[in-house]
Amino acid sequence: MALRTLILDDESLAISSIRVDLERHCPEIIIVNAFQNPMDAVEYLKHNQIDLLFLDIEMPEMTGIEFLENLGKFNFEVVFTTAYAEYALTAYKLNVIDYLLKPVGLDELKRAISKVVEKKLHIQAANPPQKIALSDSTGLEFVPLKQVMYCLADKNYTTFHLFGGKTKMVSKNIGEFEKTLSLANFVRIHQSSIVNVDFVSKLIKGETGSAIMEDGRELSISRSRRKEFWEALQNLL
Repeated sequence: MALRTLILDDESLAISSIRVDLERHCPEIIIVNAFQNPMDAVEYLKHNQIDLLFLDIEMPEMTGIEFLENLGKFNFEVVFTTAYAEYALTAYKLNVIDYLLKPVGLDELKRAISKVVEKKLHIQAANPPQKIALSDSTGLEFVPLKQVMYCLADKNYTTFHLFGGKTKMVSKNIGEFEKTLSLANFVRIHQSSIVNVDFVSKLIKGETGSAIMEDGRELSISRSRRKEFWEALQNLL
């Protein structure tokens, strides 16, 4: 999961410190910008979407608390980074996800990011995608996921097999679709295939086993994927 991240702190050394830790140790983080002046950050947020804000509290022109209050509603997560413990209660009333005291330790930083990731995954699980965008030379086709029976890999291409016999080849490798599809009842059963469990019509026993799809296609199940696939099928029993 990539988290578009903004840093707001009036001290350049504080920005540099947290930037180094994030870039070296937190691969989920993409730092999109950093500001020392709150008004510059306000202007940036008018035109750009972020997922996470690391926010100082004591700043000359505006406190971090005032910054959030002035924003009103915001659709990103906030982690306060401050030398002052006394603002914690007020901060949490603003629904920030964490409150870290400077100097911020690396373990504390990682735990805060884990909270953000877990929250976003929970939201995604509760609201699975309904369509997937498949591109070709003419543009984008938005395909309902309930029509996708399975996907097959062919080197750097992926072929989507849809209910009714239609296919759609996309110039992306199958791994680029796995995360999105896993949120919507799909399971990767082999290095070369991802299946929609709703279209599995039969399981064949054997040393490795295979799945028969509703169009009659037989797809091998790798040993390493067998347990995950079986767990996904439990909802159908």
